[in-house]
Amino acid sequence: MISWSAESEDVLMTTYVNRYSVFGKTIETRVVYDKAINKYKLRFISIKPMNEIEVSLLTILTPHFKFTIDYVQDNNIVMLYPSPEAELYDDLHAVSTYVDSLVTLLIELLSYSNNPLLRSEINYELVSRNWILDLSEESASMFKVYDTKVGIIRVTVELEHRQLELGRVKVDVLIRAITTLKCIVDSLVNKGFSAQIVYEDLGVAHLIGEFPSLGILTLIASKIDEMINDVEKSCS
Repeated sequence: MISWSAESEDVLMTTYVNRYSVFGKTIETRVVYDKAINKYKLRFISIKPMNEIEVSLLTILTPHFKFTIDYVQDNNIVMLYPSPEAELYDDLHAVSTYVDSLVTLLIELLSYSNNPLLRSEINYELVSRNWILDLSEESASMFKVYDTKVGIIRVTVELEHRQLELGRVKVDVLIRAITTLKCIVDSLVNKGFSAQIVYEDLGVAHLIGEFPSLGILTLIASKIDEMINDVEKSCS
């Protein structure tokens, strides 16, 4: 979750700011707490430096997240301003949920623009990391079996939209573990998964998750690899 710093405060409002650096860029978010109406107002999200190609990619996100884009070309800064329906929130947690979802996808876009891959390159990279890929024109799926210190974890990913289209990715997790089963399940639930079946006496569990994604398969694979690595460390 996003960590906010109170930058300034007076009798009318408090200004909160968050700065995040990635790929040589700074993403800054500003929120104002309006004491008169007891609401948090998302003022803007800025990204710098940005080029015109990266700005054009941002338009993929505008319909879903309801913001407008202003590109200050002289300073290579992009300003994202929320529309009225995405501007006011009851608390900072609600703001963080919105911003965190948006920033996650922004990072996907920036990663893709820094390292675009051909279809053949995507296949090679995933296979080299032990992912089995089934790629068609309209959809994609892939799976990987992790033989970890805490148990065997099989992850299946289903993508029902094309790369660089905003949609959702479905992740199915099957776990075979004995003493560490509860720890693994709890760790994945904390990461947004929902436990469907848990048989502690048999050491078997099934979880599912659904997350917003731009369909960049190599990034999805990297996130899942990192997630399983975190689970293995925390449950060892």
